[in-house]
Amino acid sequence: MEHVNDKDPNFYGDDGRFFLVRCFACGGDRGRENWSCAVATGCCAFCGWTPADTPPGSEESAKRKRDDGLRQVFG
Repeated sequence: MEHVNDKDPNFYGDDGRFFLVRCFACGGDRGRENWSCAVATGCCAFCGWTPADTPPGSEESAKRKRDDGLRQVFG
């Protein structure tokens, strides 16, 4: 396992891109269902986790990462 979210139901596409369906960084053992529009970004819409991260440490960094992820979706 490479990171906390590298488990089902999350998956990698044929091109190697990570799809984050449930976030185990902010949702505990069961994971928190990611916002459907953010799944393909690989970023958690709630805590801002990305595959390059460990679970966010501060509320401010989580908000900043979440906002960046939403900008990827909506431009």
